[in-house]
Amino acid sequence: MLAFSIIAVLVLILIFFVLKVQSLQKLVNSNKHLAKQNASKANSAFVTLSTTAKSLQQIFIERVESASSKGLISGKKYDVLILIVSSSAKIIFDNCEKGHSIEEGLNIALRDTELSMEDIKSFMQQQPNDVRISWVKNTADGFIKACDLMTSGLLAPRASSSASE
Repeated sequence: MLAFSIIAVLVLILIFFVLKVQSLQKLVNSNKHLAKQNASKANSAFVTLSTTAKSLQQIFIERVESASSKGLISGKKYDVLILIVSSSAKIIFDNCEKGHSIEEGLNIALRDTELSMEDIKSFMQQQPNDVRISWVKNTADGFIKACDLMTSGLLAPRASSSASE
């Protein structure tokens, strides 16, 4: 009788663990499915970010080249601005994906040029307040806004007088 009760208790414990394992297996499968969904969403966001950043970069470059061809910006200011906008997609992407600050992204972009961070800082000090305020945020959204303001304002009277000086 004692052996029967011990066997019965062990069978109940076994049933409990089997049910527990089954419920944990369902939870694991559910989490795997959620992880696949999240990975798919992240990949989609990555592709969208990349496409958007490249499109913005192309718009910024076209604006700078247009202003340069009209003689509204030249010399060191042109060099600094074209460096900033031609590196913008990578800087934005590194900020969003790798957590780099905008300054870190600019330092990477400066590696193969004769320009320095001091050149960029000097250029930014000459910009209007709205550009500087966006720039000092050191975030992707502030950087994008600053690039947009700098490049869209190249043909405006206010920006052309400060950009061509």
